[in-house]
Amino acid sequence: TNSGGRFGVLNPANVNACVYGETLGTGEAGYFFVNNAASGAAGVFGVTSGTGPAVRGYTTGTGVAGHFWSNNAASTSVALYVATDSSSTGKAGTFSNSNPANSAYALEAQTSGTGTAFHARNLGTAGRAGLFEISDPGNTSDVIYASTSGPGAAIRANGNGAGAGVAGSNLGSGIAGE
Repeated sequence: TNSGGRFGVLNPANVNACVYGETLGTGEAGYFFVNNAASGAAGVFGVTSGTGPAVRGYTTGTGVAGHFWSNNAASTSVALYVATDSSSTGKAGTFSNSNPANSAYALEAQTSGTGTAFHARNLGTAGRAGLFEISDPGNTSDVIYASTSGPGAAIRANGNGAGAGVAGSNLGSGIAGE
């Protein structure tokens, strides 16, 4: 019933890591394995009562800073689940590309299956399922661009309630629809 090991830093002024692992080889610096199919415990669990993140990944090489992979054909669970609890007022996630010279996407969703690559759903009584905006008045790009190489429509809108399937307005000098 006891832990296999416990490490502690009891000096509040200490700025060093409590546990440090380093390898000059090609293996991981740390490996954690819960080898019990009946266990619901995490392989790694991070908690903080301070202002820093509970878990952080950082790379100085050319690899990704975080990699999550589900490798069980019988599992229907997501590879990554991010949530805020019911008392939090913060966002569940932010993806940011902060380099002005970087033309790569901030977020990309792909599927090789027959499912939808991206699905946004609002389960509340108010608020949108999606909001797309360009805040720089000098940006001449389209807010949304849709393209298809198949026989389906590039955009399909379906209103199942009392509202319109598509509505447009322009508060500037351009036209509302074309």
